Amino acid sequence: MYKFLLSIVILCLAACSTIESKIEQDFEPSLDTLTFYQSPVVERSAAPIYVMPPFPAKTALKAVFFPFYVREQVEKPKVIGDTIGYLFWQAWVGQGVFPAMVYENKFGYPGKEKARAYAMEKGADLYVLGQLKHFLDGGSQGSSSLAIQVNIYSIYSNKLVWTMEHSGRIDNRPDVDFVLFKRKTWMPESPLYVILNALAYDLAMPVKKWAAGQDFRKGLKPLRY
Repeated sequence: MYKFLLSIVILCLAACSTIESKIEQDFEPSLDTLTFYQSPVVERSAAPIYVMPPFPAKTALKAVFFPFYVREQVEKPKVIGDTIGYLFWQAWVGQGVFPAMVYENKFGYPGKEKARAYAMEKGADLYVLGQLKHFLDGGSQGSSSLAIQVNIYSIYSNKLVWTMEHSGRIDNRPDVDFVLFKRKTWMPESPLYVILNALAYDLAMPVKKWAAGQDFRKGLKPLRY
């Protein structure tokens, strides 16, 4: 009986694929129904690029990252800015965006002049300053959202090389009760971490290609140069 019920559920899932295309195959059987668990979806913005370099990089680059500046009124903005900055740097290290990347938090958010001076002292080519423009932590029960801006400067000219924005959210979607099965959303303990990783990964792709001397402009739509 159970195998027959499972076969019907699989057929139902296939028929409903245009509506519920991301239902995973993890499920929890019971006597009268099956419960399927769906991973949360990170809904992303278009990730506009406002400034980008005209040509691929010609040499290996070293970059220094700093804590993000928190623009919203939140408790402990320095702690949050440091945490977001560190996690963003860590994500780019994992992607190998630059051959050498250093994170420095002893200044808090340093501003351009102090950041440039420190990057020059460390023999870097670039310094990276980010902003946390929006921050909503709904935890594992509510909706969470994040919006960031990332500015990459040349230490030689002190001009912008890249300016990018990105945002994303995770909603704790309500359970859906079908005839023979239920769909529930599995929520991570830290949705903001999941969102930030997704945003950092998206923004890393063109910068990584540029730093590797590759064609990074294909498919990108900058708003201005």
